[in-house]
Amino acid sequence: MGRWTIIALVLALTAAGGYFGRDRLWPADETAPAPQEARGGTAEVVTAEPAATAAVSERIESVGTARARESVVITARAQGEVRTLAFDDGARVERGRVLVRLDTEIEEAELDTARAELERTGRAHERASALRARGTASAAALEEAEAALHAARAQVALAEARLERRTVTAPFAGVLGFRQISPGAFVSPGDPIATLVDITEVDVDFRVPEDHLGRLAPGQPVLATTRAYGGRTFAGRVREVDTTIDPLTRQAVVRATIANPDDALRPGMLMQVVLVTGTRESVVVPDTAVVPVGPSAYVFLVDADGRALRRAVRTGQREAGRVEIVSGLAPGEWVVIEGAAKLSDGDRLDVRSLEDSPVADLLGDPAAAPGPAPALTQ
Repeated sequence: MGRWTIIALVLALTAAGGYFGRDRLWPADETAPAPQEARGGTAEVVTAEPAATAAVSERIESVGTARARESVVITARAQGEVRTLAFDDGARVERGRVLVRLDTEIEEAELDTARAELERTGRAHERASALRARGTASAAALEEAEAALHAARAQVALAEARLERRTVTAPFAGVLGFRQISPGAFVSPGDPIATLVDITEVDVDFRVPEDHLGRLAPGQPVLATTRAYGGRTFAGRVREVDTTIDPLTRQAVVRATIANPDDALRPGMLMQVVLVTGTRESVVVPDTAVVPVGPSAYVFLVDADGRALRRAVRTGQREAGRVEIVSGLAPGEWVVIEGAAKLSDGDRLDVRSLEDSPVADLLGDPAAAPGPAPALTQ
């Protein structure tokens, strides 16, 4: 037997011995989990309850900006020196409250002159009327006296208006911002003095896609929140829907009015808005019952043999720890509401009572739910 033949025979025997002895050379991993049947069908402990219907709000969610119901920049209406500044930063004022007074010496003198001229022309008109009545004065003289009287009255009204413009008042009740001037400052018409806003109510403007336009109407309830106040919810109603659609975004602007009695909301705040357009009856389960897998969602049912049955569902609205099931689940079918994330299709189940579950207070009395209980594992 040649040298290469002997080497080939040795290699063949070695490979055969490794093949038949591989179980002894590489034993199976004893720590790997055996199939459920090999473990004697160990049951998974879960909580389940029949699917039931509940009222679900039809909602449109958006983001908006708070605006003051009334807002104006108080400005000077005349030129002059600030003599009196009658407000503080952040003061709440009523309509007509005097805020600023300018110097008035010249305007007061002009008013005195106009009043004196009015008094003189008034006496002249009385004399001309008396003379005309006796026939000793011409009609033209009386007409001239009447014209002078009217001109004097107009001069008085003009002087009073000029004097009134030296005083700045609040056009409506509201809250003042920071003042922009100081006593002694020289101002001109249009110079800003302070901002006045009325925030007893605030308007919130938000955008809604045109697809929802047919569901919008004034008076619909709105709930709004802001990060500044955590979980606090502000309630209001739709005031108006804009008459045009933005051709770029295909959205309409909706304006809602929200009561703000404690001045908590300020203009410019970012608001998360939920517009409630109606309600509908739908199947609802706790959010712990829904198992998301990528873009899909599943629930696990308890079949008549006490085993897990995976079912694809389509979800809808989510609120207060509950999820609306739009399709894939019928009322009365028993759904695993705790422990669903660890299940696989066909697992044996050990179903515990709902009263022992942390979600019992969310779901209410399970005895009131429709549908017979399946054969559950004891």
